[in-house]
Amino acid sequence: MRSPIRKRLTTFFMREFPLRFPLFTPGFKEPGFWTWAYKAAPNLVFFIALQVVDNYDKFAVEIAWSEDGQYPWHGTGQIEAERPQGRARIEHLVLGGGDLCDLAPEATAAIRAASEARLRGDRVNYGFDPPIEVVLPRVEPMVRDAIQKLEEYGVPLFRRVAEARSLDWPSGIKK
Repeated sequence: MRSPIRKRLTTFFMREFPLRFPLFTPGFKEPGFWTWAYKAAPNLVFFIALQVVDNYDKFAVEIAWSEDGQYPWHGTGQIEAERPQGRARIEHLVLGGGDLCDLAPEATAAIRAASEARLRGDRVNYGFDPPIEVVLPRVEPMVRDAIQKLEEYGVPLFRRVAEARSLDWPSGIKK
């Protein structure tokens, strides 16, 4: 992700997220990957993560849980509430698959078209990124949408995970 877009995305997400999810506290951070955690019980931790894609103007928001308190790196796509760990991107919950949050869909379409052209043996021109000034206004609405989808799709899954362990859902988390 281009630097000015990344900065706006992370700044805005880190400002807005705690307003809607106050029980989650910052967890570990790796390059391009930030987490927040909520310890629901001694043997259950919920996670929310923001992942920035380095080479594209895209990002993903993930939900996860684990009984051992560690982020479930290998739990992708496993969302059965009874499992000891699970992890999914919000797009998976919303669309049953889907793609990342794409701030430059025209670049994605151009890359796809270039790939198809290359397969046909056609010559391909590169340089798909729209100007930063075009992408920046998309950041805040897309972050708001991702956080809204966390509430609509992620929190109900967290609730099912808690209920599968006979835990009450905390009043500080909506839905």
